[in-house]
Amino acid sequence: MGKLLKFLFLVALFGSIATGGSYAAAYFAQGKIVGIEDPLGARHVKLHWQGYDSLPGKPRAWVFSYRGGKVPGVTSATIVVSPTGKVLFTRPTDIQERVERWHLSRQSVD
Repeated sequence: MGKLLKFLFLVALFGSIATGGSYAAAYFAQGKIVGIEDPLGARHVKLHWQGYDSLPGKPRAWVFSYRGGKVPGVTSATIVVSPTGKVLFTRPTDIQERVERWHLSRQSVD
C-alpha cells in the first residue's frame, strides 16, 4: 500500500510540474503578442485538454480570452497556444499588429 501511495504521489507531482511548465510556455508565448501592459483587458485562461474544436485536428491548447481592452476596435480577443508554447491561432488575426500600433500611439503621446 505504501508503494502505491508513493507512486500516486510521484505521478501527481510530475503531472503538476508538467502542467505548470506548459502553462508557463503558453503564457510567455501570448505575452509576446500582448506585451506587459495587458491592453486587451481582463484575461480568462482555459486548458482544452480534449482538443480545441475550432482548429483542424482538434489540438490540445491553452486558450487565452480577453474582453474590454484599451486597443481601439478590439472588444474581445482570443489567443490559442499549444502546450509547448506555439501560437496556433489568434482572433482577430492581426491582433499583434493592432497591439503594436496601440503601443506606438501611446509612446508618441508621452
